[in-house]
Amino acid sequence: ANADSQFVNENQNEQEYYTVVSLQKTMDNFSFQLSAFSRYGLLDFSPDFLNDMIFQGVAGEVYNNFVTNGLQFDSSLKANEQHTIRAGFLVDYTTENLNTTTAVVPTDSDGNQISSVPMNITDDSSNRATEAGVYLQDEWKLTPKVTVNYGLRLDRFDANFDHEGQLSPRINLVYKPDDKTTFHAGYARYFVPPPVQDVHPSTLTLFSNTTNAPANFLDGPPRVEKSHYFDVGVTRQISKPWEVGFDAFYKHARDMIDL
Repeated sequence: ANADSQFVNENQNEQEYYTVVSLQKTMDNFSFQLSAFSRYGLLDFSPDFLNDMIFQGVAGEVYNNFVTNGLQFDSSLKANEQHTIRAGFLVDYTTENLNTTTAVVPTDSDGNQISSVPMNITDDSSNRATEAGVYLQDEWKLTPKVTVNYGLRLDRFDANFDHEGQLSPRINLVYKPDDKTTFHAGYARYFVPPPVQDVHPSTLTLFSNTTNAPANFLDGPPRVEKSHYFDVGVTRQISKPWEVGFDAFYKHARDMIDL
């Protein structure tokens, strides 16, 4: 009878704030932008204690926040009529805190409830990570109709739960046989760091013999997603305001991050 009102007293508060300060400048054939940025996020969840305990056997209060500070630099140099060189870097540092208080009921080793009196389990944890990347790219106009973009990017991800790096090549060919038609084909290697969140194995063991025990106690940290990406396509302007296009891609990823 109370199923429809199971979550009426639950409360979730989410907030995010961004601050960016940038300097842009152009000097003859050289231009750049330097940006400092800061990002703050907050997730605060309060359960409907009574109904959550009745229907689920667990009621968890969560307070999760993070702060990211970083610096980004991008530049472009028109070396001559055929080559435009681009280079830059990005570095940031993130700290994340996860504080939880979870009400549960004790169980035996088979998962059977052995008490009707809830108990609170408090678990406060934190994570931190540094992300850094630097790239160099050349836009090469082979002919008036053919342009090749090629370059390299070096990335690092160093956190309290993972340490990885990668050198990533990229190349893309653009062919414009006329003013209305454009063909493109390219390949890129990608390096996508995970969110700076990790559930420690010690957290799982806290819930042994409770109504919040996991199905198994195996646990591993999130890892960087590394992928190979191939793309081909064509666009055609059929009238002044209209354009039609076809694009196809193939992506092969390892340690893919869930969206």
